Order: sequence, then C-alpha cells, then structure tokens
Amino acid sequence: MPFNAQHIAVLDRIVGALDRDDSGDFTLATEGWAGSACRAWAKDVSGTEQLSLPIERMNRRQVRELVQSDDLSDDGAHLAIMAWGGQRRDHGRAVWASFERLLPTLSALRAGALGCQAAYAQLHELTTCEDRVKCLGPAYYTKLLFFLPPREQGVIMDQWTAKSMQMLFDRGEQTPIVKLSRAGFVERSNSAQVYDQFCIFVGELAQRYQVSDGNAEELIFSGSGQPWRNHVRAHWSYNA
Repeated sequence: MPFNAQHIAVLDRIVGALDRDDSGDFTLATEGWAGSACRAWAKDVSGTEQLSLPIERMNRRQVRELVQSDDLSDDGAHLAIMAWGGQRRDHGRAVWASFERLLPTLSALRAGALGCQAAYAQLHELTTCEDRVKCLGPAYYTKLLFFLPPREQGVIMDQWTAKSMQMLFDRGEQTPIVKLSRAGFVERSNSAQVYDQFCIFVGELAQRYQVSDGNAEELIFSGSGQPWRNHVRAHWSYNA
C-alpha cells in the first residue's frame, strides 16, 4: 500500500525521536494506558463478584498475561478485555446479556482453534444480523482479537487507528477502506475483507519501522495529547 507523503513524513519524524526496547519495538507513552478498574467494572456489568479478576486497572501487558494464563475463564477474559478498553458499562451489560452467543467464537479463538480473520467474520455476522448482539462493534471486538489468541494476534481497529489509516494510506480517488461515521467512529458494517486490508496496512507500517504489528498499531493509536494523536485531530475529516 502506498503511503501519503505528507502524513507519513510527520509519523517518520515522531518515530525518529522514539526509543526502542530490547525486542526492537518502540517504547510508547500508551504502554501505561489502563482502562477501568477491572473487578468493579466486571461486577457492574455481569451482576456478580468476579474474584478471579484483579481490583486494579491493567495495562496491555498485564491484560495479555492475565488472559493467556490458565487461571481465567473465557467469560472472565472477555470482561477483563472490555474493562481495559473502557467500554461503557451500559454497553457492557447489553453485550453480557448475549454473551452465550459470543462464547463459542471467543473460546475457539482463545484456544488457538480459530484464526483472527475467521473470528472477525463470525463476530461481524453476530453483530450485524437481524437478531444481532447489540452494543458491540469492531472497535471493541478487535480488542478480543488482539488479546485472546495464543499466537498470531490480530490488531485493534478503533477510531484512532482507522483514522490514521485513512490519512496515511494514499488511496487516490478511492473511498476510505474502513467506513467511519461522520462523528468518526468505526461502523459495524465493516466486513472481514475490510479488516484484512486494515491488517495488511498495519503490517506494512510495521515493516517500514521494523517493529511488531501490535507495536505499529499502538504507535498510530498514539494517546491523548501525544504528537500523532494531535496531528490526527488536526487533519482528519470525514472521507478526507
């Protein structure tokens, strides 16, 4: 995928000032990002005390380690990920009411028996069909694709990474690949084919900077007040 010269130059300058860890990935300010206090959020959403979950807020590394441990059920893993993502509690309760419909996909994904593209397709169907699971869209269920697989993780396609793709990918006169609402949120209509194109884009960005796909995704997610996020806020517009 060709990059937009104007916007990739800005990201290149930002990257030039970043340190790398022992694995070669960038050390990012967002590594410390933590969502809601895990156990309290999960209790409010599920209606029961979730003693297997930590009281504290967790960062990406902590969520990944917890979800990949044998000490947590699949429903506990889902709650931990949504708490980290800061999902609205009323939305969390709506999803929890339909959780049994999601469970086969999430269990297979966590067991390594289902790949991320196939899991995305199943979740897309469950959240767009006539009797759909409500209040769960790609920005949140791609978080499940990132944390649940034991290998070959997916990447998170939320509003900030999707807006970044829209700006960084030089698509000429073509419409944006990831459909965003006029308010800038990822539409639930985005298919598995769209997600595949998004993953290719993140992979090419990772290759450009010689980092992991997850680190490249976190780079363009950036964070509130960070240089790339400020650039996106200043330059993104619907169908720009």
